[in-house]
This record gives sequence, structure tokens and C-alpha cells, in this order.
Amino acid sequence: MTENQEKQLFKTLETLVTGVNKIQSDVTEVKETLNKHSDILSKHSDILSKHSDILKRLEAKTDAIAEKVMSHEIRFTKVEKKIEDLEGGIH
Repeated sequence: MTENQEKQLFKTLETLVTGVNKIQSDVTEVKETLNKHSDILSKHSDILSKHSDILKRLEAKTDAIAEKVMSHEIRFTKVEKKIEDLEGGIH
């Protein structure tokens, strides 16, 4: 191997090592970014779970209110009917 070939080989190896180091650095950066995103997604998942629980409670309360309104509506209708019957009997 000539001296010139040896120099060229070392330059090629140096370029390869530099490239590998850059790739390793990029991989480390991507891993750090993925970890940050994973933490954010985990927090969002917790928030969504809490909001889901709140919505379920609100839905149950809304259903209870609707049932109560319907119950009162039925009672009110019965009272109106009795009043009409009483008024009808008075005339």
C-alpha cells in the first residue's frame, strides 16, 4: 500500500467515524425528544381520564335532573287534570 493510499484510507475512516458520531448524536437527540413527548402524552392521558370521569358524573347528574323534571311534569299534569275535573264539576 502506498503512502498516498494509506492517507486516503485514513481520510475515509475519519469521514466514516465522523458520520457515525453524528448519527449517534442524532439518535440521542431523537430519544430525548421522544421521552419528552412521551411525558407530555402521559400527562394528557391523565387529564383526558379525569375529564372523562367528570363528564360521566355530569351525565349522571343531567340524567337525574331530567328524571326529576319528568316526574314533576307528570305530577303537574295530574294536578291540572284534577283541577279541570273539579272545575268541570262546579259548573
